[in-house]
Amino acid sequence: METPSKPKLQSTNLPASVEEAQMRYACAATETAAIPPSGNTGGKFTPPLPLRPTETYEITSNGYRIKAIATPMRDENVPDNAALTDYLCFTFQFAGTPEAVSDFFKRISPIFNGQLGSLKSRNKGFEGYETSFQFETSGVVLAYGGIHQRGTAYVSIPGQGCALVADWGQMVDLLQNILDAKITRWDGAYDDYLGVHNVDIALEWYQAGLFGTGGNRTKLCQIGNWFEPDGTGRTINIGKRENGKVLRIYEKGKQLKNPDSPWTRWEIELRSKDRYIPFDVLLTPGKYLAGSYNCLHWVHEEACRIRTTRETAIIGYEHLVACARIAYGPLLTVMLAIEGSAEAVIKRLATPGHPRRLDLANVDLSAEGLYPKKKGIS
Repeated sequence: METPSKPKLQSTNLPASVEEAQMRYACAATETAAIPPSGNTGGKFTPPLPLRPTETYEITSNGYRIKAIATPMRDENVPDNAALTDYLCFTFQFAGTPEAVSDFFKRISPIFNGQLGSLKSRNKGFEGYETSFQFETSGVVLAYGGIHQRGTAYVSIPGQGCALVADWGQMVDLLQNILDAKITRWDGAYDDYLGVHNVDIALEWYQAGLFGTGGNRTKLCQIGNWFEPDGTGRTINIGKRENGKVLRIYEKGKQLKNPDSPWTRWEIELRSKDRYIPFDVLLTPGKYLAGSYNCLHWVHEEACRIRTTRETAIIGYEHLVACARIAYGPLLTVMLAIEGSAEAVIKRLATPGHPRRLDLANVDLSAEGLYPKKKGIS
């Protein structure tokens, strides 16, 4: 019986060889990082290939098992704020009483400028814990209880909650000095709005071995239509979640329903599976994202949460307008003829509030807020 051959990597523009991929990598690095030649003779710049370690390891033993605990390393050449913290989970010792829940709320609420939202029971467990509550506005979840949880609580802060944190220094102080917490998951994200480093380039770099560690090629998973990209978005996952380290590169704009958007997101996910995640990741996320793989040294611009939120709102708004035109355009034409004016049509249709897709934190839903370079929307 013949052994089936491995499927070829799927891309519309793969390099013909490793050498060609490395050359493309060199060109991209030169264009974006603006690093001068190593000498003053005008020679060609050769970017650093994967030589530098991206994690340090400490060997530990409990008397039965020996294991290596990894700690991520920083890239000191990258600005602290070149990335955003987009997901955070942590555990800490917790009494599990109503008083303890109230005390936790009082301690964490100021970090989110009081925008956590009301606390409601989820009436079910969460991540192996028996009892869980969720803050409605931010999506933050507090879970506790269960004989296997050793008296701990678990907190999950998704991207919408991270966007509300005004001062990550306060968060570090709470976790490190007050709760004595342990970070169990951290996601750091970099948004390339122009798509200079897109998913196709990431695939080329993978083929060139630029995401490998110790000579081994890290697992790759491709999601979406790679043979005939259709505008719905493609994703590359590098690494395995069960190993505690995954790099995701995906077409963020297309994920938000804009088929023409070049917006690409690079996102590292670290979990505390045989890994220590330092509190410093919350203060210098850019250094840890760039330090996760050698080929990410180009991450250098300061990330802007406001721009990311605004871009998300713009794409959402334009998508909803397009849907409304298809679904209700003919009706609006008839209503305009019957009601006599646009104001009368709006009076009959408008209701308070925002569509859920546009219910974003700290975004100004006005012409000036979404389109600051325009005076209005035509």
